[in-house]
Amino acid sequence: MAQVRLSINGRSYRLECDDGSRMRFDDIAEYVNATVDGVIDEFGQVGHDQILLLAALKLADELFDAQGVTDTSDASTDDGADLPAAEERKAG
Repeated sequence: MAQVRLSINGRSYRLECDDGSRMRFDDIAEYVNATVDGVIDEFGQVGHDQILLLAALKLADELFDAQGVTDTSDASTDDGADLPAAEERKAG
């Protein structure tokens, strides 16, 4: 396992990833950090937790768009367990 250090919104995190996936992990971390920076540009420094939540929602929205999930009104639970994307992840 490779040790990776990344910084998001001025906070440093040390994580581990598979040796062969370090470059992909770095790319993903840069993308997340860019999303966080975009949230800060849009809303300002509204608190670290809220910024991370807004960034997570923005990334989830992008994922839903990429998967073609456009209507979640039929979801029967508040945790999203019945959404099409969640069911595909469970089956995979």
